[in-house]
Amino acid sequence: MTHPAVVMEMALVVFNLTAHNATVPPVSDEVDFDIDSIGDIEIGPNSTRCYGIYGCFSTDSPWTSETRPISLPPESPEKINPYFCLYTRRNRHECQRLELMRWNASYLNPRQNVVLISHGYLENGQKPWLMNMTRALLDHSDMNVIVIGWGGGSKPPYSQAVANIRVVGAMAGHLVAHMVNNVGVDVKKCHVIGHSLGSHVASYIGHTLQTKFRMKLGRITGLDPAEPHFTKTDPIVRLDPSDADYVDVVHTDAAPFMSGGLGLKEPVGHVDFYPNGGIRQPGCTDGVFGHIGRQKGSLSKGLRSFVSCNHLRSYEYYMESINTKYPFMAIECKSWEDFLNGSCFSCGKHYDIKNGYKNGESYCTRFGYNSQPHMVTNSKNRILQRRSVKTYLITGSETPFCREHFRVLINVSTSPASVKHGSEIGHFWIVLKRGESVERIQVNTRAILFEPGTQHKFIVSTKCSESLEGVSIEWVYETSFLNPLTWRFVTPPRLFLQSAVVENLERSSRHTLCPPYGRAIYPKEVMEMRRNLDCKQE
Repeated sequence: MTHPAVVMEMALVVFNLTAHNATVPPVSDEVDFDIDSIGDIEIGPNSTRCYGIYGCFSTDSPWTSETRPISLPPESPEKINPYFCLYTRRNRHECQRLELMRWNASYLNPRQNVVLISHGYLENGQKPWLMNMTRALLDHSDMNVIVIGWGGGSKPPYSQAVANIRVVGAMAGHLVAHMVNNVGVDVKKCHVIGHSLGSHVASYIGHTLQTKFRMKLGRITGLDPAEPHFTKTDPIVRLDPSDADYVDVVHTDAAPFMSGGLGLKEPVGHVDFYPNGGIRQPGCTDGVFGHIGRQKGSLSKGLRSFVSCNHLRSYEYYMESINTKYPFMAIECKSWEDFLNGSCFSCGKHYDIKNGYKNGESYCTRFGYNSQPHMVTNSKNRILQRRSVKTYLITGSETPFCREHFRVLINVSTSPASVKHGSEIGHFWIVLKRGESVERIQVNTRAILFEPGTQHKFIVSTKCSESLEGVSIEWVYETSFLNPLTWRFVTPPRLFLQSAVVENLERSSRHTLCPPYGRAIYPKEVMEMRRNLDCKQE
């Protein structure tokens, strides 16, 4: 079977030809720059290349290793020809090319935040998602957004593009250093966002600033960092937490490369987000014609969406997070499986550096652009920052992707009536009252046997909303002709509950619902259960 990544490369080579040959976005007041003494010198058997002020690039260890057996020297800055497009609220739709000289004509405001965005393999600085993210950032606040376009170095073969991003990162690092040293930009207000290979471009920007200019970026965001040639490599080769004061990473396509995954699975940031487990994203399982239909009949866009849907979801989720009015929460957990079985749900406030949170609580943060690093205090009252904090959340299959999370605990009664009646099989639903509307959410998708004295935990989600006035519960009995245990001829099916607990992560709310006077719940009955803390039987 043809590997999906190979299919993607072949398809995108064909369908990106016009994009690569297109001109750069409209330019206003271009700020020229002319570099002298950029040499292209090949030295020794390891093919070291030196490019003037940007330094020398070796293919020796750790750039070549067991997990990275192929390592090429990067092409020259002239061939890659990266450009830096500045967008501000004064020129939202018009690229102003930035270089290192003559900044007086620039719209750059050194007092404001600077966000740099880098694309990945087979792309260039004109991709629609880059423009959409730029507009979202400028809608959020008045800032400087710089799009790094390096389409001249992102073409196949992939191994050459991997090598070329070292030069792109070095050049962008020099640009940032010049903005700091000569224009007055605060490096702590500089935030680099990269998708796929662009995530590692961000890493090299951070490394260049630290090793050559003794300054450290404020933040890096990696959007599904590319996996081929980067998994299990030395931290200097890939994105890692040392590259900025705060590194947050979104993983959406973390399946093994041999089964079609394009993104890293291993945590490489201070906080790593794994939406829907980080491997398969809702809405990405449709056939190729479904993707073409969603792209309004565009064959190229539909094919790209079909092959790399999971990979592209990272920047789609992140883009929504920039201006959402909802919390868009994520919570720390050891694994996706633990998250789904309800083991991690309560947000903690006080963290002990040795024992973690108390009472089973976990670290919670907003997902995406508005996330915050996890800071802790050690025994000497020093502020420290945790690394590799794995967080999970559920998203929708289409925009808006934001979801609210609910944990539902069903406690089956041990009363004499419950024990005498025995077990029942079926589904639970929670019914949410939101203003004038009512929403039903299925709790367990597979029919479950509910036995007296058992507790069942479920995680469910629904579209984000500003209101939640009430919660009730419904039970649906399921019978099967093939299962005699589900047959009811004399007495109707019913279930005795001790309580049903419905918790909402985003609101930190907890609704403990009790059946009135210990009565049973019948199929398809929406029971308006009483609010009580302990549900003592009356």
